[in-house]
Amino acid sequence: PLNGNSVLFGSNRQLYRFELKALNKTQKITALTVTNKGSASNDDIQHIILQSNDKPLTQPLPRMTGSIMHFVFSPPLILERNATKLITVQGDVRASRRKTIRFAIEEPSDVMATQSR
Repeated sequence: PLNGNSVLFGSNRQLYRFELKALNKTQKITALTVTNKGSASNDDIQHIILQSNDKPLTQPLPRMTGSIMHFVFSPPLILERNATKLITVQGDVRASRRKTIRFAIEEPSDVMATQSR
């Protein structure tokens, strides 16, 4: 399941997917924070990475920091004006079925972006 139910143990699981959209201007995205509102934390999910079309967008995080994952784009992700990009969070699940994942990008400040030319 993608966002809510029991976590399925295993490697390279798709844990969450979301879309980023640049509305009126081209955006340069440098960082993104995702929070887990479920019960999984710390080492329950390891080797976490953001991907698009099966291509990595960030370096893998070794684990969650509590329930927080802070991803840094290097190079920055450029979203052209009015473009949409589907992004997935992939990771190795090392938790029992009782743990849950409810990932969220909680507020606009969780996406670090500037206008780009």
